[in-house]
Amino acid sequence: MLSFWEREIIQQPADLIIIGAGIVGLHTALFYKRTHPGRRVVVLERSNLSYGASTRNAGFACFGSPTELLAELKEVTETELWDVVERRWRGLNRLRQEHGDEALLFENNGGYELFDAAANERYQSSIASLDYFNEAVFKITGKREVYAKADAERSLFGFGGVEHLIKNKLEGQINSGAMMQHLWLKCMQEGVVVFTNVLVEAVESIGGLVHLQTSGWQSDEAVEMRAERVAVCTNAFASRLLGEMDIIPARAQVLITNPIENLNWKGTFHYDEGYYYFRNVGQRILFGGARNMAFDEEHSDEIILTNRIQNALDEFMARVIRPQLDYSIDMRWSGIMAMGKDHLLPKIEHLGNGIYIAARCNGMGVAIGIQTAADLNDLLISQ
Repeated sequence: MLSFWEREIIQQPADLIIIGAGIVGLHTALFYKRTHPGRRVVVLERSNLSYGASTRNAGFACFGSPTELLAELKEVTETELWDVVERRWRGLNRLRQEHGDEALLFENNGGYELFDAAANERYQSSIASLDYFNEAVFKITGKREVYAKADAERSLFGFGGVEHLIKNKLEGQINSGAMMQHLWLKCMQEGVVVFTNVLVEAVESIGGLVHLQTSGWQSDEAVEMRAERVAVCTNAFASRLLGEMDIIPARAQVLITNPIENLNWKGTFHYDEGYYYFRNVGQRILFGGARNMAFDEEHSDEIILTNRIQNALDEFMARVIRPQLDYSIDMRWSGIMAMGKDHLLPKIEHLGNGIYIAARCNGMGVAIGIQTAADLNDLLISQ
């Protein structure tokens, strides 16, 4: 049961309630509180930690490998693509400015795309596009020759069957747990109220206020909360509250090794249009992906592991990343991203009657999450 004091704190009306304490939700709370320091801003999170992808991602500070860009060019216009890449680049820089590289444990070790014999056609297309990519990215970053052939570096990594490498010299990596810990601390310091283990069951506008039915307050009873405005920042889970929309859940399965003695490389790595990705975390290798082997199965918001994907990761790990070398797996987990059928941009809208949404980061939450939050805040304060 709840005490009088607990219920009084919970049910105190808020100016803004944000559902979801991930990258987008907490940054939205932070920015809104800064623009309205005297207003009550509350964040509700269904889990102990950010549920979904914010603390379950691979920590890539990336904006597009060559084959990813070529694949995206088949889905959108050139103008749309480079607008998205610019958004990713601006987001990464804003994230670093907001939190600082030390708090993020940011490292700029470069990113590499791997090509084996089966990917020769993609390699040729990528090489043919390098000048085009470099010119477009120069206009965004101010840096020249961002993408370059890197075959001479193959011997540094000891990969199996890899014939070619293309390097992105601006790609980096962060520690996602450190990022979110720093973000939670900032929100608390600036007066944002965060409640965890709270599930929002329903959202409805009544009489000029938004009413939320919630559960999970160490009690069997449902508790109603009210706010002038509510922002749904639950990414792939937004459709559960708001009904069907162009937000498709995409499960990402990941593993990490135990520390590997004499792991002598650092960096982030992509293969097969970015569907396979791995990096070092100190002396460990973090590796995820392979959802393109079972799109229908992986279009799910259920946080589980499947044998099909895990077996594919194990096979690639043994054949390509660590051929004939000892390693052992420490942990396996999954997270949930959100994709759009026809869009690479996030969905940021006022749905009417005081209900807003900021979701669908398209697997680029580290890069665009903070900018998505800033855009939602601009929308909130403009109305």
